[in-house]
Amino acid sequence: MKTMTKILAGAAIVLPAAALLAPVAQAQTVATADPQAAVEKTTAFTAASTSIQTTYKTQLAQADAVRKEVEPLLKSLDTNKDGQLSQQEIDAARTANNPALTQIQQKQQQIQQLETPAARAQEYALEQISAKLQQAVQNVITAKRVSMIVRPQAVMFADNNANITDDITAELNKLVPSVSATPPANWQPGQQGAAAPAAAAPAPAAPAGKSKGR
Repeated sequence: MKTMTKILAGAAIVLPAAALLAPVAQAQTVATADPQAAVEKTTAFTAASTSIQTTYKTQLAQADAVRKEVEPLLKSLDTNKDGQLSQQEIDAARTANNPALTQIQQKQQQIQQLETPAARAQEYALEQISAKLQQAVQNVITAKRVSMIVRPQAVMFADNNANITDDITAELNKLVPSVSATPPANWQPGQQGAAAPAAAAPAPAAPAGKSKGR
């Protein structure tokens, strides 16, 4: 789902002291893993994503329609026509009380309101799976006698066999075969883990020509 944030991007894998202090005589392996990818590739998350796309199809389509309405408004603020919206151009629009700026902010708020139920459902699904992430990692550490895990981005070179992301996904599939995509009415993000950071107020995005595609 293109409109959904990836909440596990900053997740860290914490290895137990026993793994870090393994005897020298014991076979030791340095592995790479992407915990976010491991969670997102699970059967449970794939099924939940499909369910969310179906449940909130109308709202997501409406959000995309409103987003298209924002594009020409953003371009109208790009006074130097370089395909980028600078802070100076935004400030100039504010000084001139340009109505396009107010329209953009209103439409961005509308988009956020339309997408929030789907994003909340996805975050609930992710949280249920990530609650078992550490256990899945530990199971792989034990099975493969891994002594250190690093993120792929931090490695200059590694053999394909060093990547244990799929192994973690396989363990998660065993531990969490399915999840609910319908959060309880009183559910708040972070109840199964660290509290989620406060959401920032919406701000004008860059013109569509230079912004990340959806």
